[in-house]
Amino acid sequence: MWQTLVFISPNLIDPLVIGWLVLGVCVQAWIAIRKGIGSDFWSTLPVFLVVALILKFILPRLMVQDPQTGETLGLAIRGYGFFLLIGVLCGVGLAMQRSRRVGLNPDTTLNLCFWLFVTGILGARAFYVIQYWDQFQLDGNIQLVKILNMTEGGLVVYGSIIGGVLGGIVFLFIRKLPVLATLDILAPCMMIGLSIGRIGCLMNGCCWGGICETPMPSIRFPEGSPPYARQVDTGELFGMMALPTRAERPADGRKIRKLAPSGAAANRGIQEGDRILGYEYEPNPNDSKIPEQIIYHLQTPKGPGRVIFERDEIPAVSLPVHPSQIYSSINALFVFLFLWFYFPARKRDGQVLALLMIIYPIGRFLLEIIRSDEMGQFGTQLTISQLTSIGSILGGLALIAYGIPYFKKTDTFPRPEKSS
Repeated sequence: MWQTLVFISPNLIDPLVIGWLVLGVCVQAWIAIRKGIGSDFWSTLPVFLVVALILKFILPRLMVQDPQTGETLGLAIRGYGFFLLIGVLCGVGLAMQRSRRVGLNPDTTLNLCFWLFVTGILGARAFYVIQYWDQFQLDGNIQLVKILNMTEGGLVVYGSIIGGVLGGIVFLFIRKLPVLATLDILAPCMMIGLSIGRIGCLMNGCCWGGICETPMPSIRFPEGSPPYARQVDTGELFGMMALPTRAERPADGRKIRKLAPSGAAANRGIQEGDRILGYEYEPNPNDSKIPEQIIYHLQTPKGPGRVIFERDEIPAVSLPVHPSQIYSSINALFVFLFLWFYFPARKRDGQVLALLMIIYPIGRFLLEIIRSDEMGQFGTQLTISQLTSIGSILGGLALIAYGIPYFKKTDTFPRPEKSS
């Protein structure tokens, strides 16, 4: 786990904005000289302007401060965002390569990918914010800065796909390009981007797996990481199992459903059926990452009580968990390879897209079984990602059965313009 790669000094923000604007002017001038002031010119201009505004007015609000001294460290370049960017660049590069082979102007594909990226990020963030809406409110007030801060994760793959596809469809209708045929080109490229982006999830510590109790590959995360915090929250770190359910009210606490016989909790007299009302940290005076104490407030048959775990009882790392991020990366890579090599064999428009809608959700549904970062939704044991996977599979099957038979293989893409 390596959440922060480097800090960008606040003094570099203005040069960064100027550099971006210079790049924008050069690109716009190149488009105007090569093609004239037309649709390509006006479709890319807003992107450069929006990014410039974000760099100037949003980035300064995302500067990280040292919690001890209050000094501004700068803008944190997170491993999550870095690998997300690398994944996007690889996906765009492959999409442009395939576009050239089938006769679609790569410049058009590049413009399309700009909008896919923007709408995909918006969709991914919106999906996450809606799913965890209570985390973005404080005393009834919406925390806008927290919503906009995506440097530490908080993007949902399905939200990205939904947002990107919707944005892409609008773009393709405006350009009067065949929707299904173009999405067939992009479908494999989305998977290679996801495969690389999942490494960013591993760097960030999000999308973690459940505790690995079998002789399978596993990984431990340090104190302060999301998996570690969840294991403290559920009591698993000390041998308790008190996963929250939708039926439990916060005031009633969470029932301990399982207790490890040799765990620290069992040795302190905690029993199955007790309820965890909450917990708190007692910070270490020496600023160690390991707290001095973790205090659990319990409701037992004998009444309220509390159990204190001292520093020497608190593990420095989490219990071993399934490396679900790596499994997800491998799953997306396999889907990419299959779709990439299947593309030349397609007979009708939409076949590659339909296969993506079916194959990836199957793997995602199964991976959710070993993940523990999401709870069941709508009174079921299925996570929101599993429910979305079911909808995607049904949509892909419907596309194959009722849509694709009415389409032919598109062979009318405009040829790429020759460079002078």
